[in-house]
Amino acid sequence: MKLEVELRGQQPTNLTSEVLAIEWFQMEAGLIKRRWGVRDSAPHFKQLGVAT
Repeated sequence: MKLEVELRGQQPTNLTSEVLAIEWFQMEAGLIKRRWGVRDSAPHFKQLGVAT
């Protein structure tokens, strides 16, 4: 991801970042019945220069 537009009042930094995320799916008849997910946003915003 690259911060190229204003984000939460923060001016663009033009920096890139990586996001760690995990998703779980419950399948039924070959279709997704439920989805859960989690991501670690703090390091993501720190890499973008938005958080300290």
